[in-house]
Amino acid sequence: MEGYEPLIEEFFDLIAEGIFRMRVMFRQNIHQPINLTQEHSKNEYFILSYLFLKHGFGLCHMPPHPSGVRLRFYLDQLPDQSKEKLAQFRGYISGLSWNSHIRRAGLSIAKEDITQVDSKNHILLQCADVVLGSISFRLNEKHKAIPAGMKRRGKRSVAKERLYKFMLKQIKRVTGKDSSNIGITTGLMTGIQGQWDDPYLHWLFVPEDHLYDKNQGKRHKKAPFDLLKL
Repeated sequence: MEGYEPLIEEFFDLIAEGIFRMRVMFRQNIHQPINLTQEHSKNEYFILSYLFLKHGFGLCHMPPHPSGVRLRFYLDQLPDQSKEKLAQFRGYISGLSWNSHIRRAGLSIAKEDITQVDSKNHILLQCADVVLGSISFRLNEKHKAIPAGMKRRGKRSVAKERLYKFMLKQIKRVTGKDSSNIGITTGLMTGIQGQWDDPYLHWLFVPEDHLYDKNQGKRHKKAPFDLLKL
């Protein structure tokens, strides 16, 4: 895991320089959605992805571009590869262009600019995967896992925890927040405009209609948190 540290440091250097921004969306399973239809459950991944792309990057707060600007989406491989599902999803995403706030910013999203890529072929996506994996590892308390028949944690778990701590230092460095908590929504650095401007943000997604199910908490489940990977 030590070999990842220089790479992750460089990754966060680019974030600190404003070359790109990173947004992380996750759910805590203790918040169980209710009043869902069968269609909602069937399209859960696509619905959450749409919400993340619409709100996670603060597109509504992007500075105006009078001459217009095209936005391209490079998504990880989607779980349903049917032509019908992909066409429908692209239609919803491109439809964001009609949002009054996004349109006012001069942003356009064409269906042909929404594509899928293999993260294994893109170094920045690989770095994002490492960050997401590290966050999931810590949120779901896998750093405490002791292999069956053993009295201590395995070397791999210890190494992953060390990588997580290194990554957390990088998050604090680029956000300027020494008390960063990866388990909650990140506070904005510059008010509502920070949804667009801030270099790095976490978003704990809580369904509007939900029940609080304590049986889904850390004391009862091995994986109380789900992270969305696009």
